[in-house]
Amino acid sequence: SLTWAELAGAGVSKAWVNFDGTAGSISPRSSHNVSSITDNASGNYTVNIDSDLTDGDWAGFCSLATSYNDENQTSEHVEFFPRSTAAAGSGKVRTGQTEGNDAEDHETVYVGFFR
Repeated sequence: SLTWAELAGAGVSKAWVNFDGTAGSISPRSSHNVSSITDNASGNYTVNIDSDLTDGDWAGFCSLATSYNDENQTSEHVEFFPRSTAAAGSGKVRTGQTEGNDAEDHETVYVGFFR
């Protein structure tokens, strides 16, 4: 069996966070290796990593969970942006509505970093 140190180098998430993007003061609900989240503007966040990754060449995931029950709800999106700002210690994420590309805060945002 692998030790934790061996597993940590085997491609597991180096940092992840679950947060409420609609809260007045954005903070992680739960996280690993995330020090804070900066609310840059509506639907625009910077996730700050506690112990920096090796470099900015990480792979990431981001997704949303919504509480909408309306089948006619418009499509939502979440993405890392722009790739040129990727750093060892942070990643920028934006959320919003797909139609019209409108920025919008969301109740549940998930972000993870792999290196």
